[in-house]
Amino acid sequence: MDETSINDPSAPCCCKIYLWNWSEILAALGLRNRAQNRRRVRDANMRFHGPIIPPKKGGQPKVCKERLLAWWNALEEQFHEREQTQLNKEATLAPRFQYGKNATVLPGIAGHVKKRRQA
Repeated sequence: MDETSINDPSAPCCCKIYLWNWSEILAALGLRNRAQNRRRVRDANMRFHGPIIPPKKGGQPKVCKERLLAWWNALEEQFHEREQTQLNKEATLAPRFQYGKNATVLPGIAGHVKKRRQA
């Protein structure tokens, strides 16, 4: 059996640190506890699939500190991925050719765009 005990102070800590409210979450991210910062973090959490577990109405959010910081530090990479995806879409849809009287062919997606009916 191993000589180190869980209660031994020299044993490595394997416990997770949980953040139970907005003030703890924003402090871990180095932000002030203001409504604007809460809104930014909440919106980023929803848009970029963050680890923060949203509360029910009137409750407080919960998250593991390690997962929160790892996600927060990787946001810049996700920004670049979304920007590159948008540039790829624009480049794919850029070449257009007229086909017939009212249609436009998009060879990048092997499709076409028809002129909309006028109501």
